[in-house]
Amino acid sequence: MRHHEGGLPDRLVRAGVTVREAEVLWAVAERLRNREIAERLHVSVRTVESHIAALLRKLDAPDRAALAETGARLRRSARAGSALPAPLTSLVGRAEETSELLALLGSHRLVTLIGPGGVGKTRLALHVAESAGAESAGAESAGATALADRFPGGVRMADLAPVEPESVGDTFARALGVVPEPGWPLRDIMREVAAVSGCLLLADNCEHVVAEAAEIVADLLGAGGALRVLA
Repeated sequence: MRHHEGGLPDRLVRAGVTVREAEVLWAVAERLRNREIAERLHVSVRTVESHIAALLRKLDAPDRAALAETGARLRRSARAGSALPAPLTSLVGRAEETSELLALLGSHRLVTLIGPGGVGKTRLALHVAESAGAESAGAESAGATALADRFPGGVRMADLAPVEPESVGDTFARALGVVPEPGWPLRDIMREVAAVSGCLLLADNCEHVVAEAAEIVADLLGAGGALRVLA
């Protein structure tokens, strides 16, 4: 399934679904009630009701149950992670490292790759993230499929290479799909999203902003939930 800017699947884009409406759709797919959705997204219940009415119309769903099923199906198709850049070449070797990292991600909330510049940390991390987001068994390992089931929120990437220290928070927020809300601190919204997102977050090129990245990652993991971070 193809995705557009903002991570929306083609079908939602063609139907005119906005990013905010998509967030409501994912919450409906999780069987959340309107008040729970309102609390998660920091909007009013009336706003949620308006978004659901728009989604029913745009997606031609006869009722909320059908809307939830549509959302769940689209989420399953999207969970391979639209934010990952497509590798230009295949990865040769590194099978042992890939298996080890997949196993570590299965048992640890934070896994860090370290090594000298140019050794291939980013390429290996992308390969592991692709394996973790894979929906079918086969090529790499059964562990990849198990991890796909563990990350219903898909795989997200925060590329910190071009980022100055003061912009690290904004980069993580975009990776998590966080939409700023007037009157709500961005870090508070990020924590709430992290607590329920169930995704694998790939934080790449952290070395020049390691203090800022470490602070935010600790904050996100401190929110609890199923979030995992590969740095």
